[in-house]
Amino acid sequence: MGVTIDVADGQIDREDTKDITVSAEDAGGDLVTLQSIDLTLEVGEQKTTYSLADFDADAKKYRLEHTFIGSGFAEIDCTVTDMSGSQERVTADFIVQN
Repeated sequence: MGVTIDVADGQIDREDTKDITVSAEDAGGDLVTLQSIDLTLEVGEQKTTYSLADFDADAKKYRLEHTFIGSGFAEIDCTVTDMSGSQERVTADFIVQN
C-alpha cells in the first residue's frame, strides 16, 4: 500500500489555513478505502492529532483543514489502515513561515 499526504500548494505561513489530504493506493495503483487514519502534526512545540472522524472523505481521498498557529519546522506523522487491515506509516517535513 502506498500512502500520500498532500498539504495544499504554496508557501505555508503562520495563521494560514490549508487543506491536508491523505490517500492510499493498492499495488495496482487504485485508491483504497481506509478504516483508520492517525495523523499527528507538530509545528514547533504545538502538536495536533487527527483521526479518521476528523476527515471528509471524497472518492477515497480524505481531507481536512488545519490552521497553522505556530511557525518553524513542521512534521506530519501519519499511520493509515485499509479495510483489509494493512497498515502503512509515512512522515513529511516542511517549514511554516513566520
